[in-house]
Amino acid sequence: MDIPEVDEMTASLICWRTWCDGPTDGLASWRGSACWFSWMNTWEEETGDWGYDYALHELSPEMLREARDWFREKERWYFKPELVALRKKITDADEMARAIVDSGLTLRDWPGPTDLGDPVAWFRHKNNETLSPVRTKERWRLPADWDEKTARGAIETDPPAADRQGDASGAQTPADMTHCMKHGLQEFGLVCTHIAHGVDRGEMVGFYWGDDTDMGRPDAWCAECDEKLVALNGASSEEWFVDCDFKILCSKCWDESKVVCGGFRRVGTTGRGFLGRILGWLSRK
Repeated sequence: MDIPEVDEMTASLICWRTWCDGPTDGLASWRGSACWFSWMNTWEEETGDWGYDYALHELSPEMLREARDWFREKERWYFKPELVALRKKITDADEMARAIVDSGLTLRDWPGPTDLGDPVAWFRHKNNETLSPVRTKERWRLPADWDEKTARGAIETDPPAADRQGDASGAQTPADMTHCMKHGLQEFGLVCTHIAHGVDRGEMVGFYWGDDTDMGRPDAWCAECDEKLVALNGASSEEWFVDCDFKILCSKCWDESKVVCGGFRRVGTTGRGFLGRILGWLSRK
């Protein structure tokens, strides 16, 4: 099959699924739409320079949803409290991999979109900075504002707080930062879906948070989610974490949610808020 070669600069990495000295497959933006890229070949020149040839595949709406669902699942998996605790204790990659398996925390395997079909084009990566191994190591997750509409270039003009995280330009964002459409580059925290959407409606759904400090803000959840957490009475919180459907908010959106959803008079208040107690994350375990 004769596949046309295209200029590498027409493609821009969204996020990768697998990595081997650089991204080997995943989602990329090409000609205004999301597509799937995959490794074809490794090239090397006499000068010692080397790189990858990538194939580009068109994606149907169903394939886009399949990819989105897995990448979102991967993000929820990465931020599971149990996995966060392991990362704090273990720094060796091999030991960490064994600990994940032993703890039953293995991420669901996904080989990529089904029925991709033949590639529609290919390119040789040499100078495209969005695919540089140095710059893309942390691009393993979707921008928080990415969905099927943004994948097709139809970006909402006034997205809610839950959907305005991520740099739509495709620029590299550090792993511990998010690019908020309202506040720019910021540290971030996770909030349950009820807070993420309640803040835009001005709803006082409650605001409880943990004492984890590995991100810019600790995990936060509403009164309804808090009741379910307390009811666990020390049992595993893994299913609870999934049900909370945590969203990324930049630190300033997180602070705003604390005021709006929790009834706190000002950011930094250490009082109990309108619902009463605030319990630390570890005290709930």
